[in-house]
Amino acid sequence: MDASILLNLDVFTLMLMALGGYSLGFITLSIIWWTHREIPGLGLWWWSSLCALAA
Repeated sequence: MDASILLNLDVFTLMLMALGGYSLGFITLSIIWWTHREIPGLGLWWWSSLCALAA
């Protein structure tokens, strides 16, 4: 992917792409936390991902 493609996008599109990335990460962590509650510290990662998504 050429970097000049990103230069042609507006700020709103880049913000939507970042929000989409945070959302996918949050969904992935939610599935992992739901299926593997025994992993220590995973709840902390889930809450920090939620705060990053809300911010």
